[in-house]
Amino acid sequence: MIKFPPRIFRVLAMCAGLLVLFGAPSASANTVAPDLTNGVWNWRGENISLVLTFTKGKPEQKGLVAILKGWGNDPLELHGDYSANSPEPSLHITGTYEGEEIAFNLKFNPGDHEQQPYFDGEFSVGSKVFPGSARCEEQCPDVSSKKASELEIASSGSKANDLAGEWRDDSESIGFKEHWSINFANGQWRISGKFIKGEEVIGSFHGEEIAFDPAQGVLKFIQFFDQKPDENWLASNELEVTAKGDTLKFKVRGVEAILTRAPDSKK
Repeated sequence: MIKFPPRIFRVLAMCAGLLVLFGAPSASANTVAPDLTNGVWNWRGENISLVLTFTKGKPEQKGLVAILKGWGNDPLELHGDYSANSPEPSLHITGTYEGEEIAFNLKFNPGDHEQQPYFDGEFSVGSKVFPGSARCEEQCPDVSSKKASELEIASSGSKANDLAGEWRDDSESIGFKEHWSINFANGQWRISGKFIKGEEVIGSFHGEEIAFDPAQGVLKFIQFFDQKPDENWLASNELEVTAKGDTLKFKVRGVEAILTRAPDSKK
């Protein structure tokens, strides 16, 4: 019998713990669960056209009921669930037709101000699978048409608008120029920056774990360096950023820094 040293089992246990911690999918904080009740969705697939009408469609009810028309002679009742516990919210509803299971396995997209919500995925009957998408035709869910962060932006007014744009410090007080770009689009904040010496870009960063407090007008994020402009700098910083007019303020490990808005970048 082969004997392994005890430390091997400790390593395996640690690896298993990390898989549980980082491998489990998590719902996006910005996802707003849709109320599908009475919504009418037109499914377009491979040579098929179907209509789904939800008679029970609130996710908090932990059960969906939909009437399917277009497959078979009579309307079919389907049952299932909506799940937000994944990077992409999903819907699974099933029923039976002539002894075979029929099912919709769909990913939900809340759409935006230019497009109604829709589902993408598969409709299956037994072993036959028909890829396609379902577009909302009537009683489209209002709440899901905007992500939570977009609703926050709308309620926060100028505090959010003040942050968006191009920012810079060309004084070279830290030995080089510093340029930032802050954008908000499709429910997502994006932050990036670069450091310039002469005409050469000597460093860059991007923002992660970005969170906006609309009440305070504070944008929090972790600044991760893709390329450090100075080898003595740490790999990341936790920053809180505020803006007023053409001035952007933040602190780097207790030291306050100021950037000014680049010309013609204000929204």
